[in-house]
Amino acid sequence: DVPTVAYRVGGIPDVAGHPPAFALVPPRDREQLVRQVSALLTDPDLRRTFIEQGRKRVQSFSIGLAREQMLGLYRSLA
Repeated sequence: DVPTVAYRVGGIPDVAGHPPAFALVPPRDREQLVRQVSALLTDPDLRRTFIEQGRKRVQSFSIGLAREQMLGLYRSLA
């Protein structure tokens, strides 16, 4: 598992979820990007937090969950 840092642009914050599954930094702010990557490299608690949040977020994109949501949508329309 590798924690991730991304710019806060477009739909990326939506993919990250809430709480975010990865670190988000302002668009084009290279200094903040470097600071965040450095923080993840040096702070095991921060790294562990993002890894755990990432694992949880991945589950929301599972095939099983997507199938159940799609079936729920079809049932609500029928």
